[in-house]
Amino acid sequence: MKYFLELSEEERAQIAKHFDLAKQVLAGEDLDDQALDYSAQGEIAFFVGEFYKRGQFTEIDEEKAVFFYQKGASLRNREAQNRLGEAYRFGEGITQNDALAVEWWCKASFQRCREAALSLDRLESRTENPGQLEEKGWWRRAVFSGDVEAKLIYGNACFFGSEAYEIPKNEEMAIAWWEKAANQGSARALYRLGDAWMRGRGVPKDTAKAQEFYQLSASLNDPLGKDKCEAFEWQFRVKKRGGGD
Repeated sequence: MKYFLELSEEERAQIAKHFDLAKQVLAGEDLDDQALDYSAQGEIAFFVGEFYKRGQFTEIDEEKAVFFYQKGASLRNREAQNRLGEAYRFGEGITQNDALAVEWWCKASFQRCREAALSLDRLESRTENPGQLEEKGWWRRAVFSGDVEAKLIYGNACFFGSEAYEIPKNEEMAIAWWEKAANQGSARALYRLGDAWMRGRGVPKDTAKAQEFYQLSASLNDPLGKDKCEAFEWQFRVKKRGGGD
C-alpha cells in the first residue's frame, strides 16, 4: 500500500475527489452511483465510515461507521474491509465476533492490506492453537515469493523468536532477512539493520554503519529512521559545543 506522498498527482486528485464526494454523502446528498465505478464507490463509503468513526465533520457514531464500512467492504475496498475486521474484533458499533474479524481481515490481507495482515498475526499469536486461522503466517508463504513485507516480518520473528510460529530465536538469520527486505527498498528493514549494528545484535557493533542505515531509512521517510538521525544530529551539536564527551 502506498503512502499518500508516494502517490502520483493523478492518484492524489482522485482520492481528494472521493473525499469531497464522501462529505456530500455525509451531508445527505445523493450521488449518481452509475457514474462511479465500484472502486470509487468503495473508497467513498470508506471515507464516510471514517468520518463517523473519528467524529470528523459530524458526531462520532460507531454504528453508522460500521454501516458504511460494510458497504465499502462489499465493494472490495480493502481499507473498509480492514476497519470492519477491527469493528468485529473489538465490538465497536457491532456485536463482537472474532470469526468475522478474521474473515474480513483475511479478505483485506488478500488484497495486500498491511494493517489487516499484521492484525491477523497479532490475533493469532494469542490463540491457544496457532494455525487455526485461515491466514496464519501468510508471510511464511509469501516470503519465498518475493514479498518485501513478508521478509521484514520473518526477520522480526527470527530476531525475537516466536513460539506461536515455532521459529527459534536467531539474530543472524534475522539480519539476513532484513537485508533481503532492505534490498527491495523497505525503509523499516533499513531501520532494523541500523538498530542491529548500533546494538551489536546479530552483527558486530558499529555506530558508523548504524548511522548509514538510519540515514537510508530516513531518506525513505521512515519516522523511526528520522528520529534516530535527529538524535545523532543533536548529540553531534552537543559535543561540538563541548557539552558532551
